[in-house]
Amino acid sequence: MKIIISFTILLALIATSCKKESVQPPNNDPQPTNYTTPSTVGSYWVYRNYIVDSVGNVTMSNVTDTMFVTGDSIVGGHTYTVYEGALVPNANYRLLRDSSGFVINENGYIYFSNNNLGSIFDTWNEPVYPGPNGPINLKTQIYIEPSLESISVPAGNFMAYVRKDVSTDEAGGPINVCGDLEYIRKTHYVEGVGMVREEFTFFTAMTQMCEYQYRELVDYYIAP
Repeated sequence: MKIIISFTILLALIATSCKKESVQPPNNDPQPTNYTTPSTVGSYWVYRNYIVDSVGNVTMSNVTDTMFVTGDSIVGGHTYTVYEGALVPNANYRLLRDSSGFVINENGYIYFSNNNLGSIFDTWNEPVYPGPNGPINLKTQIYIEPSLESISVPAGNFMAYVRKDVSTDEAGGPINVCGDLEYIRKTHYVEGVGMVREEFTFFTAMTQMCEYQYRELVDYYIAP
């Protein structure tokens, strides 16, 4: 069972937790996109973590995460960039490559899609998810917003592509004790920089305390 509601994994979010938004993405004209993951050895990213409670109060945690590129690895005949450091969810090692407009890991999990901005590109189901009053059937749909979004983080001001992971109970009930019908997790990606903001949550915090976390980029270096 997943212990973290996915995407991204960073997520970015600040975006508001559990906003009442439609799962259907906005019907705007897609923008051309050219996002690729920075992959030069020696590149690094430093993130600061925050916690947001049920009424929107933000607390900076004492956790600072650092991720860096250490090389590459061949898996199944494909070359992946190796990222090491403190990653979400619960990992200190990640393999990523660009594949026909998708940024994926060695298991085929999609982190970003250059294809059909604004369209849902991945859906996953957690059939026995611990909801506020017992198990629920959690469904998460993922898409990239068709328009770039301005975002300011400690590392600077950027125009970012926004990935949204929208989680709902397939039966239409609340997903937490606050009565929210969906949880929207945002992750911000910037061409030439990488992930600058990521939202994430643990299921107990989300369902029982309506709480989530995010991390923001505070420093980075992209090696030539």
